[in-house]
Amino acid sequence: MTVAAILSGKGHETITASDSATLGEICETLAKHKIGAVVVCDGNLAIEGIVSERDIVRVIGKQGPGALNLSVSNVMTKDVVTCAEENSVNEVMAKMTQG
Repeated sequence: MTVAAILSGKGHETITASDSATLGEICETLAKHKIGAVVVCDGNLAIEGIVSERDIVRVIGKQGPGALNLSVSNVMTKDVVTCAEENSVNEVMAKMTQG
């Protein structure tokens, strides 16, 4: 099975956010789309990073609710690992477990 086969059932839409968005805005986006992570892009739609529910919970746990005013660029994971539609599930799983 390939990534393309999975996406054909789930859809190809990727929800993105601006690198200037606040964590509060990211939370609204996650809730609205019922997703667990958002790809963060610059003004040219180049990938800058990714922010997940786990990232948000971690920073709120450390800094309290005021963290919702932080810029996503201060919290996101910047080294994003990607794959291609033609990759097999096994290839993607191997990439994910390499850390």
